Amino acid sequence: MRLTDVNGQPRICLHDLDCLPPAKCLTKIKSCCIFPLNQEVPPIGCPKGTRQLRNKNGDLLNCSPTKPGSCPGGALCYQDSINTEQFRCCGKDPSDGCGTGQRALKHLNGSTLLCLPGTAECPGNGICEWSFDIDRFQCCEADNGCLHEEIPVFDSKGNVISCSPITPLLCPDEAICRFNFWTASYQCCRQNNQLGKKLLTTRCKSLHQGHHQSVQKHIKEATGESRNLQQECPLGEIIYKLSDREDYCSSDVDCPPMGRCNLHIHLCCGPPGECPVAGEHPVFDEQDRVQLCSPTSMKTISKRKCPADSKCRESIDPLSGLLTGQKICCMAQSFECVASGLPFPNEQNPLRCDLQNPITCPLDMLCQASNISGISICCSGSSKSVNINYRKRQRHLNLCPQGWQPYEHLNIFCHPSMTTGNHCPGHASCILSPITKQFICCSPVVSEEGEEDKLNDNDYIDYYDKKEEEDKGEITTGKQNKRSNNKNNIPLIACFDIDDVMDLNEDGNPRRCTLDRRIPCRSGFICQPLQETSFHKYSTFGVCCSERRTPHIAFSASSTNRKFSQIDHQHRNQDSKAFFRCPSSSQIPVIRQGQNLFCELPGQNCPPGSSCQSAMNAFAMMICCRKARQSSPRCPDGMSPERSPIGYVLCELLLPDQCKPGYQCVQSKNDPEQSICCSRPKNARPAVNAQYIFLFRDGSGPRFCSPSATQSNCPKNYYCEEAIGQPGIFVCCSMPAQPICPSGFDSSLDLRSGNPIYCSPSDLSMCPADADCLLAENRANTYLCCESREPGRICPQPGQHALLQINGQPEQCSGPGAPCSKSSYTCQLSYTLNNLYVCCGPPNSAIVCADGRETYHQEFGKTVQCNPMSLYSQCPSGFECALSNVPAMHVCCRRMDAPLPGGAPLPQAQTDIPPPPFVPPSSSSATFRPPIEDLGCPLGWSAYEDHRGAHHFCQDTLDMTCPHGFSCAQSSVEGIFMCCRLASPIQCPQAYSTLMVNNSPRLCSIAARQISSNASPHPAADGFGRLLRQQQTISSPSLSTGQNNNHCPSGYTCMQSSPAVYVCCGINTLPSMSTDIGISKSTSSSSTELLCSNGQIPAYLGQYIRYCSNLGQVSECPPSYVCSPSNRVGLNVCCHPFPVVHRRSTSRSYSDSNEQKDKIDILNICGKGSLVAIDEVDGRSIECDGTTKDECPQACK
Repeated sequence: MRLTDVNGQPRICLHDLDCLPPAKCLTKIKSCCIFPLNQEVPPIGCPKGTRQLRNKNGDLLNCSPTKPGSCPGGALCYQDSINTEQFRCCGKDPSDGCGTGQRALKHLNGSTLLCLPGTAECPGNGICEWSFDIDRFQCCEADNGCLHEEIPVFDSKGNVISCSPITPLLCPDEAICRFNFWTASYQCCRQNNQLGKKLLTTRCKSLHQGHHQSVQKHIKEATGESRNLQQECPLGEIIYKLSDREDYCSSDVDCPPMGRCNLHIHLCCGPPGECPVAGEHPVFDEQDRVQLCSPTSMKTISKRKCPADSKCRESIDPLSGLLTGQKICCMAQSFECVASGLPFPNEQNPLRCDLQNPITCPLDMLCQASNISGISICCSGSSKSVNINYRKRQRHLNLCPQGWQPYEHLNIFCHPSMTTGNHCPGHASCILSPITKQFICCSPVVSEEGEEDKLNDNDYIDYYDKKEEEDKGEITTGKQNKRSNNKNNIPLIACFDIDDVMDLNEDGNPRRCTLDRRIPCRSGFICQPLQETSFHKYSTFGVCCSERRTPHIAFSASSTNRKFSQIDHQHRNQDSKAFFRCPSSSQIPVIRQGQNLFCELPGQNCPPGSSCQSAMNAFAMMICCRKARQSSPRCPDGMSPERSPIGYVLCELLLPDQCKPGYQCVQSKNDPEQSICCSRPKNARPAVNAQYIFLFRDGSGPRFCSPSATQSNCPKNYYCEEAIGQPGIFVCCSMPAQPICPSGFDSSLDLRSGNPIYCSPSDLSMCPADADCLLAENRANTYLCCESREPGRICPQPGQHALLQINGQPEQCSGPGAPCSKSSYTCQLSYTLNNLYVCCGPPNSAIVCADGRETYHQEFGKTVQCNPMSLYSQCPSGFECALSNVPAMHVCCRRMDAPLPGGAPLPQAQTDIPPPPFVPPSSSSATFRPPIEDLGCPLGWSAYEDHRGAHHFCQDTLDMTCPHGFSCAQSSVEGIFMCCRLASPIQCPQAYSTLMVNNSPRLCSIAARQISSNASPHPAADGFGRLLRQQQTISSPSLSTGQNNNHCPSGYTCMQSSPAVYVCCGINTLPSMSTDIGISKSTSSSSTELLCSNGQIPAYLGQYIRYCSNLGQVSECPPSYVCSPSNRVGLNVCCHPFPVVHRRSTSRSYSDSNEQKDKIDILNICGKGSLVAIDEVDGRSIECDGTTKDECPQACK
């Protein structure tokens, strides 16, 4: 293709330099032509959007998924999609559709810079190339491994200086260590010094004629000929430099994301942002503007330096947290005390306090407002390093009201609300300070003019200024004499015991310390209170003395008292962390969130097991103390602690996710103040020693048995169980007293009572979230809340497997939509692995028997194939060669006899499902045990099981051989179909009661109901016949489960529960316990029975009513229940928030349960074998007096 000029004429050339790249000169016709480019193919082997890393020699970088950090520059280790046996380092492709070693040029708003081949649309050294990413021509330039406005740093030999992210100091000044994707190595990069000149040159080429004068003014300002560009932006904003582009803008599109185009000056302006380092704040100049800076100087722009004690940093957006690309001067936040003293413990990070709470600072500290608005800090007025400015203000400062002075020149906080005890020492009084608005202990001024007060203040301060003035050489003889004359006004510094040796500093002064170990002593010395002064009663400061005596266990490093030798190290840590300590060495303070728990007498508002005591190191400061624990905390009975290096794991009851899965935070059995992680209580299978062993009559020993025997040789009420301590030996043991869950399940226990939680299969809200309502193994008609012992699946969706790495761990991913190392896997949330995202995908197609029989595996996961036409059997004994779920492939399947055509009759007490119609047997429609453990119905469906626990398998979705109420559905294993039904609870519609037989809903058939109604020629039968049916139903409930299972008893009708299931529903019954908690009770409720205030039945937890305390709250109740008042004053129970629905019959309704009871008594008045006659008009019994002959109906007397 020829290139043309503006007039449409072919561009004439003599050599390639006359043509714009990528065009070349065709010398035969002397024209510039574009030849087909040798375009590079997109990168392969890595996921889309990434590219394989290569070293300087062009070799691919291999990695190991088991070794973290095996790929440099933040690249990830993926399996090569071409060579699956290799793992490659894959990183984000920096080319954005350009070729290898190139990067795409973009606009300031991040959009790709498009171009036309043969035109000069690409700036600088950019060339127009075809992008395999967007299928368009875009501008590409060479990528030097640094950022767009940076260049590599070379050494004296012309080689790029290498560096490491661990040791970035290898780079020279004003250079930074960057990762070069194309060489897979780190190199030093710096700002391009030619950028200023390039900016002006590029700007002149792209000037818009309409704004020529305005831009010329900006160029002068950029070169320093006019005022600073920063002053052009409004106050509170800074100019956003456009790197290697011109500063001129015409719209917001030309500016960075945080900037906007000011159309008055055509410059990008935006907020200055915040300093990236915590504790630093921007530096402002004289015009209250944020001071800008530049780490490197540019030839056309004067270098901006930050003032002393500040650094040049790139600001961040306070909303998004992203870097703005603008450099500002940041200074470390330095706090100052407004009134007096120095911040404690340092000026950069002082202890913050609250002016309304006087106990937030140590007792000898003062809470003051700082120089930063809204922040109050703890200040120390007795520091040795008090500066001169604060010293002058402090000498004339009196925190007490006029006429008062601080007691012994110490700030002692007090509580004016305390009515007992002397809360201030000596004759001091608790008075509100007019300066700090806190209560402190003040004493009256001795002299009328207050000279003694001022003198004491000056001497007290001068004493602590002695060290500072000695360093400056400012001590004069007069000053020394002055201090020596007033030394009695200084608190005496001496060890608590006169026999102890005091530790001295190099200058001969006593070494000071704090009793809470913030300022420790040297080895061999301990911090003790001061002697012969009230200072030691309430101050946290002390003096370092020899370790001869141990006044408190918290003061010494190793206690010599044998009584506390068994106290664990956590008590010492807890005692040392507290600011205030207990008065007795046998007690430790109660800590809440790292602070003391304060109290007031005589309220004793301390937790159980602790008492309110006066702190030893703070006068009149009341804290909660408890007895030191002599042993490790223990879990409650039946629970085991979570293991750790110290034997247990401490936790907080109100904080989540502190314990491992399977453990919960509970109170310690021997220390109610401590909470530890303990295993969830399980009702494990009873041991033999907790039961009775059946012995022979002669007492020779126990009766042995075999668990695999078809008929048990144990007597009644005994069953075969393995003996404890003797594996493989089974004996006859009595049935356990407590019901247990089936094999593979543990019963959920009530944490308060420790008893199993009973439930009903018709009410799913009675069990915890991770438990199911199952029939007890050793109790008939008893259902328990059982939790499976099998661990949860990693992947949330059934039928999916986690992608395992070489080390056996599942591959993790960042979030939904994130790529996985295999294309067929997706990133999904795993609830089993503490809400981590893992890669899940379809499992490997398992080869199993087509008819669902057990498949023979010689090795785990490997199926043994066979040939059915072979002369000799290729399967082991008990197996035969049969067709698998994969076409034309045969495997070894368990040989077993086919079931009888009709099958064994189903036990009515367990399923109450009508037997299916007779269907001729087929090779693939039979009932077998499931071949694999994870075989099940689709999500939301439940499988059919007979009395042996076996499933019923079928051919396809059109197979009609499943039992009544079940349909043939695809199982969790591809190619295997089984009989399933919807897993929704089988129950009657609202306002109707479900007929429960042996705790199971009574199923029926709508067809049988229609036949029954059509077979009756006289719908209005006589009253005597109807009375007979009613009395048979009341006196013999077993008649409801007669021979015809499709009929419902009298008072019930067959109604639809699900699309294919019908159930017997009552139309004239009152609310009963059987419909709410699955426990059979009488149809009438006694007046003394605890019910909800509106007559509803409250929620039950097992066999106990669910009580609550907060009315209207749902946190204490099961789902769909709310805390409501009961029919007893003072008791609240969990009730349904819906109104009571009274169920009425079509002919009459009974007003209450007492009237129903009276009618039952009337029906039984004739005694056994006789029936009472009922009037058809009013439904009452027909009375007679014996005087009239025909007063009773026929057949009655």
